[in-house]
Amino acid sequence: MTVDSEPSDLIGRDEEMSAIIAMLRGDGGSGLLLVGAAGIGKSALLHAASRVAVGDSRMVLRAAGVQSEARVPFAGLHQLLYPLTDRFGLLPPPQRKALLAAFGYADGPALQVFVIAIATLELLADAAAGRGLLVAVDDLHWIDDATAQVLGFVARRIASEPIALLAATRPGFEDLFTAAGLPARTLRPLRRAQAERLVRLRHPDLDKRWRGWVLEHAEGNPLALAELPLTASACQPGAEVRVPLTARLERSFTARVAGLGPTARSAVVVAAAADSNDFAEIAAAVTIAVPGSGADPLRPAVDAGVLVVSQAEVRFEHPLMRSAVYQSADADLRRRAHAAFAQVLDAQPERRAWHLAAAAPVPDEAVAAQLELAAESAARRGAGTASVAAWEQAANLTPRADRERRAGRLLRAAELALELGRPEQARELAGSAEPLSSAPSYLARLTLIREALSPGVPGDPLRVRILADLASEMIDAGQTDLSFRLVLAAAVRVWSADPGPATRDYLIAAMARLPVSPDDPRLLAAGGFVDPARYGDLITRRIAGLRPDQLDAAAGELAMSIHLVGADQAINAVQLAVVDGARREGKLTALPRMATQQTWNAIALADWQVAVPAADEAVRLAIETRQPMWQAAAMTGQAMIAGMRGDDTDAERLAQHAEAIVLPARISAVLCGIQFARGVTAIAAGRYDEAFDQLRRVFDRADPSYQAVQSTWALGDLAEAATHTGRVAEAREIGAAFQPGELDSVAPWTRVALIYAAPFLAEDDAAEAEFRRALAANLVRWPAYRARLLLEYGSWLRRRYRVAQARGPLRTARQVCVAHGLLPWAERARRELRATGEADEEPRTPQRISLSPQELQIAQLAAGGLSNREIAERLYLSHRTVGSHLYRIFPKLGITSRIQLPSALATADASPAAGLDLSREGRSEALVTEPGQAGLRDVARAGVDRQ
Repeated sequence: MTVDSEPSDLIGRDEEMSAIIAMLRGDGGSGLLLVGAAGIGKSALLHAASRVAVGDSRMVLRAAGVQSEARVPFAGLHQLLYPLTDRFGLLPPPQRKALLAAFGYADGPALQVFVIAIATLELLADAAAGRGLLVAVDDLHWIDDATAQVLGFVARRIASEPIALLAATRPGFEDLFTAAGLPARTLRPLRRAQAERLVRLRHPDLDKRWRGWVLEHAEGNPLALAELPLTASACQPGAEVRVPLTARLERSFTARVAGLGPTARSAVVVAAAADSNDFAEIAAAVTIAVPGSGADPLRPAVDAGVLVVSQAEVRFEHPLMRSAVYQSADADLRRRAHAAFAQVLDAQPERRAWHLAAAAPVPDEAVAAQLELAAESAARRGAGTASVAAWEQAANLTPRADRERRAGRLLRAAELALELGRPEQARELAGSAEPLSSAPSYLARLTLIREALSPGVPGDPLRVRILADLASEMIDAGQTDLSFRLVLAAAVRVWSADPGPATRDYLIAAMARLPVSPDDPRLLAAGGFVDPARYGDLITRRIAGLRPDQLDAAAGELAMSIHLVGADQAINAVQLAVVDGARREGKLTALPRMATQQTWNAIALADWQVAVPAADEAVRLAIETRQPMWQAAAMTGQAMIAGMRGDDTDAERLAQHAEAIVLPARISAVLCGIQFARGVTAIAAGRYDEAFDQLRRVFDRADPSYQAVQSTWALGDLAEAATHTGRVAEAREIGAAFQPGELDSVAPWTRVALIYAAPFLAEDDAAEAEFRRALAANLVRWPAYRARLLLEYGSWLRRRYRVAQARGPLRTARQVCVAHGLLPWAERARRELRATGEADEEPRTPQRISLSPQELQIAQLAAGGLSNREIAERLYLSHRTVGSHLYRIFPKLGITSRIQLPSALATADASPAAGLDLSREGRSEALVTEPGQAGLRDVARAGVDRQ
């Protein structure tokens, strides 16, 4: 089909059809969102696109939002994937079980929507293989929220798949999909000449007077141009009051239904009340709700063109007709219709509950209890929005006299809304619950909701004490879980901005009352935020004592604050267990935090092969899950990586982006990290005055970047900058204010900073002893600081003309810096060696292989023996996308098979930093294979396609 052969209902849509055809016939995957008012022609374009796709031998999968299905989780996804049901068995067991549970075909544990999303992506990718696929979704604004989340997830990941995603929605509902990267095209009304052409083609017998009336009132809307002439005779030209076009169209549809007999009209109302298009369900409900409707109760409406029945499904001629019929129907008939569906759906309790709710004329505890069960079921299936709606409706149907139960249901709805990132809805629900109960546990839950909604000044001592007092009350009331939530909220507030030692001690006293052992993971997690120095050793010992079978149970709690303690292999193991567990369970919203923590741990170890992909993934997933704070924290990690590797331009760009996100909220923990990254970047570039000024800010208690514990991590770098700028006295004064007392515990990060700072702040006659003492300390897990100490010590010796003694530490510094990709310091070590008279070649940078962070991550997992499907499950990609990445990776590494990956990564990237491209182009996942490598790609096929 070409644009020239367009059907009459596509008059004036040449430009849109050209864009759609280009999308369908382009390389790789792409998407397009059609935005426009009701009747503007979105559905017609979807149908036309489907005909083009079928003509091109593409598979087409369709779904359409239905207003009555909007609260039924995964209803739209069920429509879309129904033709692929026979392929469910090919999915990995966790994904298959999740998908079956989502559709109500199986029971299972609580689900995360992202497990279902990756299962959907796999099904679509397999369906698209070879011939391509069009996914066409109409009335996106009525698609249930769980399906919308899945489609948004898929939209972000189709670039490497032959999948075209075409969706249509009304204005005001496009944000989710434009945020996923889908370009939007707004459909405009037809021009007068186009509109007249359409009316003449569709209604050639319409006389001139009525044609003018239609053109005036349709306002260029194609559906109105087609529909209004059918009911024009019922109107008087010039007599109609101007009303919105949709209302006018709905009135037109209602007028068409009015021509049916009473029984047929009632049957149509029952069909409009349905939450699915299933013919058997609708026919059964009509038989119950409309006595005497006969053996074929829908036939009159089908014959009149109001309903369309095909493939055992019932649809209205246009979605507006469904809403028009339902809204204009008698309330008693609507209730009878829903009651009939409740009888028909006796074996489907979740759907039955919603119909019982719609049929209830007054509050009814029995129905509210059914909705509560439906809310819990929706939550288990990963449908958070549906669960919130069910809790809220359950509260509405709770008898007014039962205020406690109603408050509890509203609070649960508010808590879930908050988890879903819907603060305004949470605020409204919590506000409705507040006057209903004064029970202490409800007040505590309300406080936690308000804490999240209106954090105020992060380190406000009064807020911390209020949370601590409530936690104590909950301990006395036996509400241990709630008390832990309160303690953790207070602890995070303490970490975000220092409330002072008295308030910290007040919170620690409340924590001491918790009825748990001192090494309880939840207690240690909170303690890591409140006082890493005091709890650091406890956390480290607890982690070291975990058996492998205990990791999953304890790690989730411990991982919240272990990154504040320091870096070692035991902590790495816990982080890996937490991240892997989150991936298996589809906890996509938790991964940005976990990957950010992993990033900073790897930075301490100068392990860029972990840090770079972890930071990249954290940023991508934080954007996708709308967590700006973790996006900023991960970008700060990226800035530190770039600065330590000598890319100060990229480091500052990343720092500025992160700062723009967190500065308005004064999130000092991230702001402190930003200044830390800027200071280290300036040191790497030899700009010591700038470094001192940047780092000086984190020690100013009035500066937004001051953070009581985290600021101390920069003491060593501040001291180094001071030595090179003649500001040692000022640095000593700052260091003295942060020097721990003899009995104080010191967190590992701070301990390393103090060790590193000591030689720089020492008097001249004590400097060498301090250098030797620092180098004798255990800095194995802090290779960057050890290498920098060796460099500074060697430089100190050379400046004192002890040339022979200087060469040893300088040689070691150069070797370590090259090995760990600390190229700015490696170059400085080379220059220092030359100054001692030792000839030294310029550090040889390993060949840049231009792997993007995600490509490096895939290569590492493949080198570890994981199959494409296993990699895809971990990284939330389709296995075909993983294969596509490997096709690009193999030529870059100069290999032809999978078994060569471990050695290729080790040799081509001997410096973990050198082989990674952190430029904007390098971060793009849509990389093009270099010319002349097609043959190599073919040779590599056998190794890449291990699924």
